[in-house]
Amino acid sequence: LSPRATLLSPPDTLVCGDEVSEGRPAPDLILESMKRLDCREPSRVAAVGDTQSDLYAAAEAKVGLAVGVLTGAHSDDQLKLCPHHLIIPGVGDLPKYLS
Repeated sequence: LSPRATLLSPPDTLVCGDEVSEGRPAPDLILESMKRLDCREPSRVAAVGDTQSDLYAAAEAKVGLAVGVLTGAHSDDQLKLCPHHLIIPGVGDLPKYLS
């Protein structure tokens, strides 16, 4: 997200699984998003997901912030097994961690 974005803003880019060679846990979705936004520094990227595959993809892409959310497919215990920076109750809690 750009610095001016909010959770209600439209995304800066959108990449679908059929637009990349490999799906998660490969980092292709994240890397393609970075390419489209001309972002060459993965440490500036936050990746948010509700599955182990999401967190493994974030780790492979070497993002600066990998966040698991508990409103989806996997439990806290499942997400804690993966590389991550944060696990939060839901995406609505994300803004307080981005400042």
